[in-house]
Amino acid sequence: MTHYRRITDEELEKIELAANRIIFANLPVVKKIYPRTEAEQKFGFRIYQGGAVPGLELRIVSIGDIDHQACGGTHVDRTGEIGVFKIVKRESVQDGVERVTFKCYLAAVRYSLEREKLIKQMAAELGVPENQLPNPSNASLKSGKSGASSWKNWPGRRRAPSSRKKLRRREKKAEPRSSFPAFPGRKRR
Repeated sequence: MTHYRRITDEELEKIELAANRIIFANLPVVKKIYPRTEAEQKFGFRIYQGGAVPGLELRIVSIGDIDHQACGGTHVDRTGEIGVFKIVKRESVQDGVERVTFKCYLAAVRYSLEREKLIKQMAAELGVPENQLPNPSNASLKSGKSGASSWKNWPGRRRAPSSRKKLRRREKKAEPRSSFPAFPGRKRR
């Protein structure tokens, strides 16, 4: 993808949503062979966005009036066959060229499930609900501080007892628990 500057996270989100709207619309994907000069006159040089295509004839893949690309690869017959589109990575290849990596169909679903699992694990390790995980834009996180000092003043974290005495008091107040695991429909004692 050619772009005059780095694509922002907000722009990537818009791209992902737009791609999924097109997929969910289940539009026909038309593949047609054109003489090179006719294809260039009809669709312009944007057909080469994926790179130069050799030959005097070009196979043009079109999704309605949305996009037309010269391509020799295999393609679906309808956009709905793609299932889901998920951007997983963006990197700058060189000035003005960004590489966007994405997953589709079940690979996209698996990727999303893995990310969800990581978020749940992070929340459990920090002892907070998922919606209270620290914001990555937090200055202390950006500054590279790590360990306990970076979380010291984070309002969402659970506070550990400051002394053994407080911990012993909490333990005495806690109800004794059964050594048996809880079963569905049965409360632990």
